[in-house]
Amino acid sequence: MSRFRNNLYTVEAIVFRDHAHRYIRSDDGTLFSNDRKTKILVADLPEWYVYGRYHKRFGYMSTKGITDLRYVPNKFTNHYLKDDSLYVAYGGKIEDAPLPNTGAFYDRLIGYDDIVWGGEIISVLRGAQIYSNYDISSIVEQLKEKKEWLVNEYPDEFGPERWDFDVDACFSEPFDNGHPQKYYAITLDNYFTPSIVSSSKRYYGTLQEIESFIDSLDQDQFSETVNAFRSFKKGKKAVTHHVAYAEKPLLEPVTLISENYQSLKERSWDFINIWDCIYTMKLHTVFMDILLIKDGDEYIRCIKPKIYGFCYHSNAHAEDHWEPVHNA
Repeated sequence: MSRFRNNLYTVEAIVFRDHAHRYIRSDDGTLFSNDRKTKILVADLPEWYVYGRYHKRFGYMSTKGITDLRYVPNKFTNHYLKDDSLYVAYGGKIEDAPLPNTGAFYDRLIGYDDIVWGGEIISVLRGAQIYSNYDISSIVEQLKEKKEWLVNEYPDEFGPERWDFDVDACFSEPFDNGHPQKYYAITLDNYFTPSIVSSSKRYYGTLQEIESFIDSLDQDQFSETVNAFRSFKKGKKAVTHHVAYAEKPLLEPVTLISENYQSLKERSWDFINIWDCIYTMKLHTVFMDILLIKDGDEYIRCIKPKIYGFCYHSNAHAEDHWEPVHNA
């Protein structure tokens, strides 16, 4: 039985606290289902769960197993997609509801499991086309008709010189399901160890970031690591290389728990190197991407800084002389 029993998992929940409704997120990066905490991480979700804003919460909706879709355009407002609805069924057909004899308000459709509004209509349609093999051509035509209706009814807001939305282009671009990039651990020599290098250290990054690092290496000096990475890119996952006199896996997948950003300006501090030499460091600005990664049973905080105006001063320099740090 699949562990993914629900069609929608959200990164936030809405709770009633202090006399108001508030958004909350889990501390460990796990997702919510119907505002209840689960043990599922974003990294666990299959690719057919598509990111978006659903029912006022950011999250991921399944686009696999969709059996019927019904697009209902709103022609009472001058908005495109925002007030339109896409009804989704994961079993059976969506049908028109019978008109009640009382004339009271009623749901005009039956047989659906969920409703999507706004730009997520495009995302769910594309996911249904790819992962449910659903024919969306008739709905694409409806989207084009809604566009023409807006152009004709509201030419001041949606005339050709003011608004140009290409429906066909939306469905021809490469599909992005909104999942975060996958992260890996790469094991390398620990060059912070004095004298003889005899220990290893794990670094973390996306495959693209690690590839940029590999490309920067001396291809002759680090030929084993470079060749192992090339083999990994070709599909051989269990590649190894030698680190600290031992054979180690080159890359191992890890789980991204959360990501945050921070910036600092005009900072200085003293740095003592492994030979107890003191340097005064300073920087103008630093932008930091801060990640919480789960590597096996360990939780690792990783910081990827972009530093501007990075320089240092030591007793060997004149009092007002600051030496730029290489490549900073």
